[in-house]
Amino acid sequence: MHLLRVCLLISGIGICSTTGWAVERVLLNGFEYATEEMAQLAWKPQANGSVAQQMLHQTDYGTAALRLVCDFSTLEERGYWDREVRMDLSRFGRFTLWVYVENASAVGHGTIYFRSGSGWFGSVFSMSEGWQQIVLRKSDFRTEGEPDGWHKIQGMRLSFWKATDEVSTIGIDDLEGFVDDIVVVRGNRSLLTNSNEWRSVQQFAEQMTNTLKRLGIEFGVIDDTDVESGALSSCQLAIFPYNPNISEQESQAIEKFVHRGGKIILFYHLPEPIRPLLGIVGETWMRQEYEGQFATIRLDQQRMEGLPPSIVQGSWNVRIPDIQ
Repeated sequence: MHLLRVCLLISGIGICSTTGWAVERVLLNGFEYATEEMAQLAWKPQANGSVAQQMLHQTDYGTAALRLVCDFSTLEERGYWDREVRMDLSRFGRFTLWVYVENASAVGHGTIYFRSGSGWFGSVFSMSEGWQQIVLRKSDFRTEGEPDGWHKIQGMRLSFWKATDEVSTIGIDDLEGFVDDIVVVRGNRSLLTNSNEWRSVQQFAEQMTNTLKRLGIEFGVIDDTDVESGALSSCQLAIFPYNPNISEQESQAIEKFVHRGGKIILFYHLPEPIRPLLGIVGETWMRQEYEGQFATIRLDQQRMEGLPPSIVQGSWNVRIPDIQ
């Protein structure tokens, strides 16, 4: 029974029988304004006023969108606009945004930023001619400055970076946030506490998200601090690739999640408050005594449909649970 609730894996890949789906889809900004003046009031140009226009633009599928004109012959490196907003994005693991480009060769790339306190969350995206839907997960965002967190978003920024000295017209429509039933929890507390584990945290989070993408599993990405804010409330499965700095508040949120029927998969690190849920009273760290000692994980295929007989891995150490 405990195995079905929580899994502790030394290393390897978790296999899911579901492809995942969004349990909630929210339109965060439709970029529709009654007049051109209202669009201009909402989105303020920040590139020394040299970006020429903001106006309504009709999309190919029949809705209004924001139209931005970048005259890169007058811009040093980018055209960008800011808007004041008040949003709590802590529970959303991924976002989609519709982007239209005329003369895409003039634009190097785009960036969407969310301002929080004295910092930003920003994600780069590539663009091609015409309409395209951009998909961004929280793992695609990088931190600039010292943001307060995804729960306290106070502004948005749209930036388009110069490739040539030409004019490009860009349309923006329908920013949506998704709450998925499968989420990867990134250990951002390691970054916030300046832990020397941060590089490993980032590496294993990226490995997990890349694996899920290859398997065709739909998922979102949230942070440790999002879990503290209750971001697991609508999820079914939470995957912790490597989260060595789980706080007491996050542990309590995980415990509530498991008690209401949620499933979790943890790799390598098992927080002490979570151990009783598994009937584990402690753990022993062990270094390999010879090359290849921990090279294979053998699985009981009768316990779960679809399990492979074994998983190959390259660990030089393990944590052995003490079962009650």
